[in-house]
Parts: sequence; C-alpha cells; structure tokens
Amino acid sequence: MCAAGGFKLTKFVSNDQQVIDSISLDNKAENKVSIDLSQSVSVQRALAVHWCVASDCLKFRIVLQDKPLTRSLTLHVGEQNLMSSYCIRNLQLANVTGTVDLKILVNTRLRFDKYVCSIVYKAHQRAVLIKRCFRTKNANVLMKTFTVYVRPLLEYCLPVWNFQYVCHIFNIESVQRRFTKHLTGLKNNTYITKLSKLNIDSLELRRLKYNLTLVYCIVHGLTILDCS
Repeated sequence: MCAAGGFKLTKFVSNDQQVIDSISLDNKAENKVSIDLSQSVSVQRALAVHWCVASDCLKFRIVLQDKPLTRSLTLHVGEQNLMSSYCIRNLQLANVTGTVDLKILVNTRLRFDKYVCSIVYKAHQRAVLIKRCFRTKNANVLMKTFTVYVRPLLEYCLPVWNFQYVCHIFNIESVQRRFTKHLTGLKNNTYITKLSKLNIDSLELRRLKYNLTLVYCIVHGLTILDCS
C-alpha cells in the first residue's frame, strides 16, 4: 500500500530477532547486520521518548542541570540599597541586576530599556512580514493587520512599564510611523495626516487614553485593586 502511494518506510526495528533478521540492511534503524537484544544499550528514540528494544519499555532521560533549586531571585532596587542577602529555607537567593516578570524585563533602576528595545525589534519584524506576505496594497486592510499582529506587542502590560521617557516614546512610535510611511496613497502626507486619514491614533495617545481609563476605574472602584 505504501509502495503504491510512493512512500518508502525505513529504519525498522523490532524486539523480535527473527523480524530483525528478515529486514534488509538498508531498511534497518541501525546500520548493523543484527541488533543484539541481550544488550540494554539497544535503545531507540523518537519524540524525546526512549524505547528499550530488549525490555520493550518506554523510558525518559532526565538531565539535571547545574541550576539553583529555586527560581526566586533578589533584585536590589536603588543606588543606596544595602545589597542584603536573603534565604529561603537556608537556600541563599542569587543576586541579579535584572529579571523577567510577566515577560517584562526590569533592571535595578526600574527602567525597561532592554524590554522596549526587544518589543520594538519584534514589532518591526512583524511589520515587515506583513508587507511581504500580503499582496494587497489597500492601506486600510494593511492597517488592520498591523493592529492585530503588531500593536499588541507594543501595548502588552502597559500599566507596568509605561514610563514617559522620550527615547521610549520615539522608539515605540517609530514602528507605526515606518509602517505607514509607504502605504499606498499616503506617501506624501505627514504622519499626523496619515493617522487622520486612517482614522487611528498614535501609539502615544493610545497609551495616554489607556492610563486615563485605568485611573478612572481605580478611583471609582471598578477594579479589584484595594486603594485604601
């Protein structure tokens, strides 16, 4: 049946020596004349699962890496921090200069420079892929794909990292600015005019609206945050 469909199955193995001997050398899983089932080292692997041919048992191989037994870390914030050491059950926590929480990288100065650079880089990559993968030149269609596939990268967990550094504002806005630069029918317009014609807001204005909405919800008790 497989031969009729043009498929050729190879790398056969069995825990029966007679079956192994009946298979040609080219089609065996191991480039051997015969497989010695008496040896426990005769192991086949597929999808990270090890099959011991002799005992017909499935096994898993676990490699213990030289890492701390806890994922808790110590991040000292501030220039005048005493840099104290902390322990959990007599296990000293490692001191780090930066850590990732909720997929957001923060350093000892509570700045998010590396995180912003990371999401801007990924967003530029996705924006380029959109222009390469979509044949349409319709500006509205391309802008919708941008809002679906690119903009969420730049607006993830905004209340955590949304500090108003000019460098961050410029880098994040450059993603949408570059994407709208070569849209059909908008090449000779300014960035503000392009946004008006596309009926969208700048990323900076969107973050401001999001922050105002969050503050309103907190003040009026519309969130689960305890402000008392």
